[in-house]
Amino acid sequence: MQGTILDPSSMQEHLAEIFPDSAATLTSLWRRFQLEYTWRANSQETYEPFELITKKALGHAILECGEQPTPEAMQDIMQKYETLAM
Repeated sequence: MQGTILDPSSMQEHLAEIFPDSAATLTSLWRRFQLEYTWRANSQETYEPFELITKKALGHAILECGEQPTPEAMQDIMQKYETLAM
């Protein structure tokens, strides 16, 4: 079996606690931007740590959803991301 070991969509429940009106869209956009940023970095042969790409993608997705993240919310979400469900 091939695929992702961890499930990024499991973040939707946690995101709903912070952004109840946009959690589903936010979760989807976050993953899309995360993959896009990774592909861009690879195609440009530049390196950015995946954690930084993930954080940038999260910020982009939050803004696309019209939300205003606090630094505390960003930190909380990123910490929760470190313990994704399988």
